Order: sequence, then C-alpha cells, then structure tokens
Amino acid sequence: MERKRSSSLETGSTSHGSSGTEYDVFLSFRGPDTRANFTDSLYHTLLDKCINVFIDKQGIDVGEEISPEIFQAIDNSKIGIPIFSRDYAFSSWCLRELEHMMQRWKTNELEVMPIFYDVEPCDVKLETRVYADALTLHKEKRGAEIVQRLGEALGEVTGIKGWDTKNRGHGELARLIAQKVSVKLKVSCVDISDHLVGMDESMNEVVNLLNVESEGVRLIGIWGMGGIGKTTLAKVMCEKLSSNFDGCSFIPNVREASQGSGEKESYATYMWDDCGFFPNEGIEVLLLMSLVKIRGKNRLWMHDQLKDLGRSIVQQENCNDPIKGSRVWWNQQGGPDIVQQKKGTGTIAVYYNKSEVLLQDSVLTSKDFIEVPNIRFLELFDWTLSGDFGDLFSELRWLTWSGYPKEMQATNFCPRNLVILQLHGSSQIDEHWSGWTQLKVATRLKVLDLSDCRMLKETPKLSAFLSLEELILKGCEMLTKLSDSIGMLKYLVKLDVSCTSIVELPTSIVNLKSLKLLKIDGSCMKKLPDCIGMMEKLEKIYGVGCRQLEVIPSDIIGLPSLQILKLTDTRVENILKLTQSLVATRLKVLDLSDCRMLKEIPEFSAFLFLEKLILNGC
Repeated sequence: MERKRSSSLETGSTSHGSSGTEYDVFLSFRGPDTRANFTDSLYHTLLDKCINVFIDKQGIDVGEEISPEIFQAIDNSKIGIPIFSRDYAFSSWCLRELEHMMQRWKTNELEVMPIFYDVEPCDVKLETRVYADALTLHKEKRGAEIVQRLGEALGEVTGIKGWDTKNRGHGELARLIAQKVSVKLKVSCVDISDHLVGMDESMNEVVNLLNVESEGVRLIGIWGMGGIGKTTLAKVMCEKLSSNFDGCSFIPNVREASQGSGEKESYATYMWDDCGFFPNEGIEVLLLMSLVKIRGKNRLWMHDQLKDLGRSIVQQENCNDPIKGSRVWWNQQGGPDIVQQKKGTGTIAVYYNKSEVLLQDSVLTSKDFIEVPNIRFLELFDWTLSGDFGDLFSELRWLTWSGYPKEMQATNFCPRNLVILQLHGSSQIDEHWSGWTQLKVATRLKVLDLSDCRMLKETPKLSAFLSLEELILKGCEMLTKLSDSIGMLKYLVKLDVSCTSIVELPTSIVNLKSLKLLKIDGSCMKKLPDCIGMMEKLEKIYGVGCRQLEVIPSDIIGLPSLQILKLTDTRVENILKLTQSLVATRLKVLDLSDCRMLKEIPEFSAFLFLEKLILNGC
C-alpha cells in the first residue's frame, strides 16, 4: 500500500491587528514524548490567549526530509519554543528545527524561549549521555559536519533562560508561558468585526467608568437581555485597552468556562432512559429543531438563551415560591438555601458548589434532605454528607461529588437507583474508603468515573456493579491493579486505564464480552492480555505513548470487530506476525508511529478495509 503524506500542518489563528508575520509562536517538540500531554496543554492555552500558533499535528514520515513549510513557518514566527524532552535529540527533524531557530535568534529575527520538559540544561548541552548518545547516532547517518552544527545549536540554546517542569503542573506552567508570550507580543485577546456600527457612545461610557489611569481595581458589569451586543462591547473594550496592561484575558462565556461545555450525551441518555423517558428519540428531535448540539467529546450543548427560556418555564411552575420548582440552580431562586428551607419536595435537580455560597457550614445532614426526596440529579463540590440517610435518595440517578471527605460520615447512604457515579479528581479516596461499602447497593450503576483519583492504588471490588457499562480510571497515577472481579462485568462497553501505573491487565478481562473500547494511553502496560481475541466485540484499542509495551499477542486475530488500533511509541520489535493476524479483521486505522524498535515494515496490501496507516518515526 502506497502511503501519501497529507497536509498535517495546523495553526490556531486569531486576528489581532497587523503583526507583519504569519505566526506568533512556533512549537518544536518530539511528538511521542509530549504531543498528548504538555505540548497539547500549552498549545490550547496559547490559543485561549488568542496567540497564533504553528504546530505540526502529524509528524514526518519515514525517509522524508524536513518540509520547506517548516522552515518558512519558523521564518514567519516571532517566538520559537523548543520543548526539550528525553528523546528530542533522537529526532533529526527536531534538531534541524532548533538549528534554524538559533540561526534566526543570532540575527535578532526570532526570540527563543526553551522549555526543559524532563531533561536538564546540562543534558541538552551534551554534558551527559542523554543527548550525546543521540548525536553519535546522527553522526553515523549524516556526517560529522552536520552534527557539529546541531551540537552548537544545542549548546547555544542552553544559554537562554527558560522553564523547567519541576514542581509545577502542566496547566500552571502552560499558563505562565502563555502569559509571558502574551506580554511580549502585546496580543489582543479578541476577534472583532471591522464593520461595527453604533459602538462609540457605549464604548466611551465604559472607558469613563473604568478610568484606567486611576489606581486600584475597577469591576464593571454590563447588564441586558441576550443578543443586544454585551459581549461585542466587552470585546471592543478589551481590544482598546489591552495594550495598557502587561497581560489580559477574555472569557466570552463565563458560565461555560466555570461549569464545562455540557454533559456527555451517553450519561444523559443513561439517566433519562432509567427514568422511563425516550432519550434517543428525544435528542434526535431536539437536534432536528436546533435546540441542542452535540459538540466535541460527544457533549450536549444548548445556547444560553434557550437555557434561560427553560428556567423561565420552570419558574412558572410555582410563581409564588420558585424554590418549589422541579429544578433549582445555585445562582437563582435561592438555590443554596433550598435544603435549609425545606421547600423542595418537587425538586429533581440540585447543584451545590461551596465556593459559590456564603454558608459557613460545609456539612449537609440527612435532616436537610428529608423534604426533597425526589432528587434525580445531585452535584456536590466540597461538601460533606453527615448523619443517617435511611431511605433518602431513592430517586437519585446521577451523583457528581468532588471534594468529598476522606472518611465517609454518612451512614445508610443507599442510592439504590443510581446509574451514574462521578467521584473524580480526588486526592482523598482510595480502595479503603468507607463509602464503597454503602455504595454497593447501587446495583443498577452504568457509569463509574474515578478519573484523577490520585491515591487509588487498586480498584474496589466491582462485583456489586454487574450492570456497569463504563469504567473510567484515567489519571489514577498510583493505580497498579484492577480487581479480578472486573471479569464479571459482562455489560462493560468502555474501559479507560490511561495514565495509570497498571503494568498488566488481569486475565479475567477476557470475559468482557461486550467491551468495545479499551484505552491504555500513556499507561505502564507491558503487554496486552493473552487471549485478547476472546473479546469479540472490541472495536477500538487506543494506546498512544505506551512506552513500556513490548508484547502484542497474535491472538488479536480473534477480534473480528476491530476497526482502530493505535499503539504508538512502543517497544514492540516484530509486527510481522501481528499484521498476519490482523489481516482477518476489518481494521480501518492502524497507527504504530514512533515504534523505534521495529526491525521490519511488512506488506499491508492484504488489508482490504484499511483506510489509514501511520508509521511515522518507525
């Protein structure tokens, strides 16, 4: 099969006046090391600051030279950011990018801001074997003269003050870098039409209110119904005044930024279906009427004005006392006080965020919930439940609880009809958490999301949740073991153990006859499970950045439904048997990029259904 390199160069662009260059920032990075983590975080953080970024989303195919487009992009950029990772120097492409950046840096045509991701400056300066070994390999292939120039570029860049990732999270560092870049570029953070009419008067009024030359902080509120130009006026003000400050940020939709862009369609479907509704037909009708959209990551989205209309309709349910409405929001209708006032017997959805309310007590007791027995959806942030809850929450279908206590203070907490349980992002919960015992009553559970529970070393026993369809363990960094009881989950469709410390999946996993999606991205997995071919419905395996993976069993031939197989940056040496096995599948996408241990690339012409083959960096 002939492979053709398609255009994979991507930019994120936002207009901010005439800059004279095509790009603000050029990112140079080693894809398998940082593409799916730090680089992705930095890229999107820069875009959020309205910074025009050049990034190569795909990479270069085996045997291809660096594209002239790359050099042109560097020439047309103001700032170059090389992200030095462990294997950066093993890529001749990365080194060529760096060499070109440093040539322009020496002539003051480009500013260079290096990031030392998981290496030290001394490594980059060739004072250790980390990068020195890589240059030795390049010397054999490209000659001493070229390698000498590359080495000089590495030495020069270490003389520039940069950042390292020690003692900082990726998000925090990305924000710091984006802020620094924004200040250097004096970027406007908004995109404004050139044909606005009637803005001058309103703009001048806001300028007078802000009184930028005065000391102190000014907070201006712009109030009015949707669609009259409040956001546009705010954009104009940001454009006009941003140059007076070292940094600026424009958030066009605070509600979405603070609460997320929507709920997962599958989660909502689980809840509505369990409540006796018809979600598939209902969502289809809403889509046809353009009342909702399904956006990235399969999330439901609704326009703010439609949300406001829905809230207005709910308010009409009880005009005299809206707190008795079927739904209550924390920022309207006395939402934070609904439990304390015991007026919500008809309420079915409540959202609590302790940071948004003024109550000093962070504990909600069983007495507080006695007169709100019909809650189906409950979202808690930084709240503790305490007391004997008896048969409360009998109608609860969806519980999202972040910031819960290390010790479960509630007793007889029995949400028997729960179908979605999200306990994500906690540094408190572990396999010994007392809450597990009480939650065993949730035998109808469809979704268990424990993502980013950093103290979890082993999953709790899952035998109580035999109806489970989605198990999300992504980001549980200390997780080393899945309970053998996972093999009892005959309805499980999705298993995500990305970015965990799991080395090997239990053998019982082959009993997951309904599993369609297996995600092991960035995990410590050394081998895929033996007899994986018994998982006949498995359609997708994602293993991006599985640097410890050594074995792909030939039994994979038993996956007749397999359509996507992505296993990148692995230690797999021989894929001849693998490809012979995969011929029998209906595989559409095969991605084995950056598997540098591969000794031979096989013939793929027998793959009748294959649409995309990626072997970059092999």
